[in-house]
Amino acid sequence: MTTNLKFKTLLRSAVFSTISAAMILSLGQLTQAADHAVHTIKYADVGNDMKDGDNISVVETKNVCSGDEIEIELKLGSDITWWKGAILFKKDKNNDYLSLVELQDDTKSKTARVSCDVFSSRHFVLSKAKAFGVHTNMYFIEDAPQKMTGGNRYTFTWTKD
Repeated sequence: MTTNLKFKTLLRSAVFSTISAAMILSLGQLTQAADHAVHTIKYADVGNDMKDGDNISVVETKNVCSGDEIEIELKLGSDITWWKGAILFKKDKNNDYLSLVELQDDTKSKTARVSCDVFSSRHFVLSKAKAFGVHTNMYFIEDAPQKMTGGNRYTFTWTKD
């Protein structure tokens, strides 16, 4: 009888912990929505050992599209399968966004073009799936409109998450 009681207590504790973790995660998502991302970074900060442990390289290729467009390419490294995205948020609205590129599983590379006017009027954010697969806006690149210019491709390759 004591073993059954201990098991039931342990099971209740596990269920409560799981529910609590999901609630905290949801509250975290609501909080981050106001700022568009968990971390605000500079373009030069994209690289190895980022704030959430990610490694993301960025390569600029000049003159691949018209001067009034920017091309964004997102790639996943060979061992990366969880969802990743490149998102443009309207600066003054939390839920108004344009998903440029989304990748997951066997889809390892996608490219999108966006007008410079649209790009410069929005917040550029790199996102990824975290606990329980929740899509999380991780890195708002605050100086992207100044550093990422028309006519060029910017290839972001996610090699560690």
